Amino acid sequence: MTIVLKDIYKKYKKLVVLDFSFLEINEGYSYMLLGENGSGKSTLIKMILNHTKYEGKITNTFKTISYIPERVNLPLFMKVREFLENIITIRGVKTFDLDHLLEYFELKVKEKQVIKNLSKGMRQKLILITGLALDVDLYILDEALNGLDKKMQDKLLKYLEELKTKGKTIIYTTHYEKYFTNFSDYIIRLEDHKVYVSENQTSS
Repeated sequence: MTIVLKDIYKKYKKLVVLDFSFLEINEGYSYMLLGENGSGKSTLIKMILNHTKYEGKITNTFKTISYIPERVNLPLFMKVREFLENIITIRGVKTFDLDHLLEYFELKVKEKQVIKNLSKGMRQKLILITGLALDVDLYILDEALNGLDKKMQDKLLKYLEELKTKGKTIIYTTHYEKYFTNFSDYIIRLEDHKVYVSENQTSS
């Protein structure tokens, strides 16, 4: 499975955001997406997900994708468990053990607890679990470490490493470049509308 982007051009009104000739994402690898604010990271993700228009061609053969954004407008008055189960049902794909994920990321909630009563950190865990519970081919995470303490950041990285050993493909944007250095197989840098891909020689 691959994603191939060719002759890509994207602008908002008169502002050119992306203008590059080729990018390829291959199955089983992890890709760290880096760039200054406004460099086009989120736009590139939206293009891969087919959530925005663009010029050029994108061929995506990944059958299932889980997108985990930095922020989600959560239904505050819905019960936590009900929300998770509804998302899983709507997506209609295989899932990992939900109880294991809740325990792993230490999201301890009462049976009838609603999302409104969760702290900021707990809501971030909920967003992560919603995406990571899905057993898919490709995971796309947008600033997933934000809102997590150091312990949870370490646990997330360990979990992503486990996913990679299962042959999963992972793309993620981050401002924590050094934190992900050993995990990343490839680094994609966005600069001046272009993409520059380099193999990470320090990847574990």
